[in-house]
Amino acid sequence: MARTAGTEFGRTHGLQADTTYAQFRDAVPPRTHDYFGPLVARMARGEPDVLVPGRCPFFVETAGATGPVARLLLNRRPDECRGWMVRERQWKYVRWQGFGPQLFNLEDDPDEYVDLGKDPRYAAERQRWDERLHAWLNDQHPRLTMGDDEVAQRTDRAKEHGIYYGTW
Repeated sequence: MARTAGTEFGRTHGLQADTTYAQFRDAVPPRTHDYFGPLVARMARGEPDVLVPGRCPFFVETAGATGPVARLLLNRRPDECRGWMVRERQWKYVRWQGFGPQLFNLEDDPDEYVDLGKDPRYAAERQRWDERLHAWLNDQHPRLTMGDDEVAQRTDRAKEHGIYYGTW
């Protein structure tokens, strides 16, 4: 709770560093995507301390069953939403199409809260990982199973099939 207490969500619900689970349950009613969607959209635009402390380091598109997905919030087509990641014991390097690189030191930051992707002190490390990622990508032989038009058509349609996620 200590991390959440300083966020807008924590302040709105009166959460403190020592809030217990029972107190949290009493203070925070169940919510649907309609409540969280606008908050996530603000975070996607870079606003800090909304639901998590600081800026959210990345957003991952899911199967689309939770309402408006990240791709739609960011106004991106399916072919603009590729992401790649390589890692080893200490480092994790992520490239999202159209965005700058992300670099995490997993030994110092196992929860990946501190993105070193723009830190000039890690330029050589980013370069090493970028080269490693590109070498790996050059060895791949991808096969498409679904075109971008079909992905776009299927986005955010789970409720039409009777599938409800995050709905009480």
